[in-house]
Amino acid sequence: MRSATFFVYVDTPWRFKSKQALWKYLGIGLERWHSGQGPMRVRVVRSYNRTLKGMILGAAQKAIGLRDNPFADQYRTWIEGGLSPCNSRRNVARSLASTLWGMWKSGSKYRPELVRRG
Repeated sequence: MRSATFFVYVDTPWRFKSKQALWKYLGIGLERWHSGQGPMRVRVVRSYNRTLKGMILGAAQKAIGLRDNPFADQYRTWIEGGLSPCNSRRNVARSLASTLWGMWKSGSKYRPELVRRG
């Protein structure tokens, strides 16, 4: 059901120029900006599709809970590396969204060996 929600809302894989643009639309991306020579500031985007954010974070939580998949391995790697559970879950959501988007764009099947290990 979650993947159907993703496909209906996103509409076409060519809608976004990059995976970072997709992440921002989903509410899991980051905005970076600075003024003049000031320091770079980073924050989570404020305007996003709330339905899709709930969908992708829920899918990430479910993938982490299943434990026997590359996304759960990524989560464990980030947790062991000292990243907070919230940021680790958001990173898994980004990885999951990128995987869905890439499969849709290329028309390929899911290949777990292509998911990066973190």
